[in-house]
Amino acid sequence: MVRGVVSVRVRAGEGEGVDQKGTMMRRIILAAMSACLLVGGLPHAQAQQRQGQGQQQPGFTPQELDRMSQQRMEERGRVDHGPPVPLSSVPKLQLFQPAEPWVCKGTGDWLPIYAAPSKSSAVVGKTLSAIAVGGRNVNGFSRILTNGGTIGYVPSETIHEYRSDVNPGSTCSVEGVRANGAPVFAYH
Repeated sequence: MVRGVVSVRVRAGEGEGVDQKGTMMRRIILAAMSACLLVGGLPHAQAQQRQGQGQQQPGFTPQELDRMSQQRMEERGRVDHGPPVPLSSVPKLQLFQPAEPWVCKGTGDWLPIYAAPSKSSAVVGKTLSAIAVGGRNVNGFSRILTNGGTIGYVPSETIHEYRSDVNPGSTCSVEGVRANGAPVFAYH
């Protein structure tokens, strides 16, 4: 085992000037830093010494952890969380009919949604693979209903028929809107 002791003797004489006090403070700080480095290196030196002697690092092996987990499960017993909640008690999402018709279309993920039909306008969101498109094109942009319930614009050339990467052949429709105006999609 490595042990170290650092001692510092400081003698302050009478009539010392500011320079001598500053030198004395530097020596104290240097001694304190040396002690920290020495003490901080002890665990590492001890670990290397143990490895050299063939001792195992502290902690549990995976087999011991598995055994302790199994033992804890046996002590605790089976946990009964009760019957599942009936679907009739889950509040149903209240849908509203939108003021204008919206159609489900596809686009690329994470494309910018603009506040106005111009690429120089502010970006108000990002697209997902399904978007609610309505109205006619303006300056090469299509109106969409964002997930926040506001109107936004995306370039018309980025819009196509909805295609699912997960379930090819499935279709999408706008079922309605939430209370905040966000579209609700139905996948068939």
